[in-house]
Amino acid sequence: MASTTKSAKNGSVSWKGTPVVDVTNIDITEISDNKEYASSSTGGKKGRIAGHSDANGSFTCQNDDNTLFTKGDSGVLLIKSDASTTVYTDTVIIDDVKYGVPVGDGGPCEINVTWSAAPNLAP
Repeated sequence: MASTTKSAKNGSVSWKGTPVVDVTNIDITEISDNKEYASSSTGGKKGRIAGHSDANGSFTCQNDDNTLFTKGDSGVLLIKSDASTTVYTDTVIIDDVKYGVPVGDGGPCEINVTWSAAPNLAP
């Protein structure tokens, strides 16, 4: 099997159709709430069926604009691993916004946004 390893240097995030500049980290977790069961057909073993799906994640950008993201706000999030490959797109709700201001070492200010899927809030 050929390697599909590629650089993430062109990964990107768009929030409500607007590109988020200077993104440095992107994490996505897709979840299936699988249900287990035992029955006469499982031969004493546990069986499983796919349950409801969910997703959550976070991204970090080098910025200090406290108007870009608001906890509780919802909109369409688009995440790409490179210029052409979409790895996630759906309506999400912002769970948490964390601002980092590294006064001690003078590093760049950053915003870390944590989100959860919210397709029920689709525009």
